[in-house]
Amino acid sequence: MRKWPFLLISRSKSTQGWRSVLLCRESFSRFLRSAAIVARMSHIVVLGARILRDGDGLLTGALGRRVHAAARAHHARGWPVVAAGGVDWNGEQESTAMAHLLGALGVSSIVCEPWSRDTEENALRCRALIGAVPIVLVTCHWHMKRAQGHFERAEFSVSPLPVFGPFLPRGQRWLRTAKEEALSWLAR
Repeated sequence: MRKWPFLLISRSKSTQGWRSVLLCRESFSRFLRSAAIVARMSHIVVLGARILRDGDGLLTGALGRRVHAAARAHHARGWPVVAAGGVDWNGEQESTAMAHLLGALGVSSIVCEPWSRDTEENALRCRALIGAVPIVLVTCHWHMKRAQGHFERAEFSVSPLPVFGPFLPRGQRWLRTAKEEALSWLAR
């Protein structure tokens, strides 16, 4: 299994400002400049998440961060974007919400996968939709290990593009990590 790029996200004690934005931007630039990745990729697959909107109706939270990362990768390389996710959140489907924002961000080639309910189904239904092609997988950093495993079992060649979120207190990070590790173990 290929290792995915790892970045340390931390807060500065003196300013309480986030340094993760700069680290993510540097990682993203290195990712897109990698000749090995550029030569063999075919699609960008962005995984769905809970739909959260701000006061202006714009996507926020994990889903907003994932969609923006996929749009940046599309603009840099022109690969089509697959919006994968069929869960309804308050009457709105993940793939539809992602497609609307991707279109607003100027993404010209969008494929929707609106049937899957979990990560394993994302992989299987994407396989049926686009075939076993090399992909860039966009999801949160804490979800990447499990998602990459599901997509590799579905015979995709995966290049991960993890998206980083805000800093969480130690207890919440521990619970999220424990949940992901347990789900990864059960999926084997």
